Amino acid sequence: MLFCSLAVGCGRTPIDVFSADMRSEDAFDPWVDGCSKVDYLFIVDNSSSMGNNQHKLALSVTDFIHGVAGVLESVESVHVGVMTTDAYEHNAPGCEHLGALVTQTGGHNSSEQTCGPFTQGRRFMTEQDDLESGLECAIRVGTTGSTSERPLGAIRGALEPRIDDVAVCNEGFFRSDAMLVVVILTDEDGVSDTLTYDTIVRAKGGNPESVVVLSIAHTEDDTCSRTGHATQADTLIRFTRQFEHGLTESICATSFEGPFERATEVIQAACGE
Repeated sequence: MLFCSLAVGCGRTPIDVFSADMRSEDAFDPWVDGCSKVDYLFIVDNSSSMGNNQHKLALSVTDFIHGVAGVLESVESVHVGVMTTDAYEHNAPGCEHLGALVTQTGGHNSSEQTCGPFTQGRRFMTEQDDLESGLECAIRVGTTGSTSERPLGAIRGALEPRIDDVAVCNEGFFRSDAMLVVVILTDEDGVSDTLTYDTIVRAKGGNPESVVVLSIAHTEDDTCSRTGHATQADTLIRFTRQFEHGLTESICATSFEGPFERATEVIQAACGE
């Protein structure tokens, strides 16, 4: 697995990857500016068949973030948040709505922990947090959720909150001048939401180049059998392919090491590095 510490580039001398020098919240061109800030949003299916897949994600996700930091010389700051594919009743009071960041888990196969608030007092992690323990807690959202998954609805709900509580729960997470990396993990297709692409691009100042989407789901390249409600994620695949920096990977992988290594290469290309 590609792994670098947050303060050392892979194969480079030690560098200060996350400096305190922050730029203004203006829309940016990653090919010109590089990616000094990266917002990672993990949307995790919490339906009954997802226990093993959540486990695989938890084992690989911290190495993924560290690996990206190692290959992008310009990274100064990261935001890392987790959402579920439905309204999450186990979340902190007031944040049980679809599209709210997870800081508390519960139910079968979950970490059953209070994961935040995190170091900066927000509902998302930053470079100041212990990402390994924070993500281990937040990603294990359990398997008591709805079988009508809405990963695209979660994204749109977060970016266009119709409920004041969602805006409060996610306050400060999305930055207009950050590369947005969306990772979706689900073993079903999910409910279609044709407005999600436009919502994301609008939130990024009309610049789809500043978005990377990795969807890990059932694809035409599956090597495993599908059980229960599992289906090929045709809707999700179409959504992902709308982005130039979109990547679909099979959920059948024995680990997500390979998908994350390929996603790291996509992010590096998107940042012009």
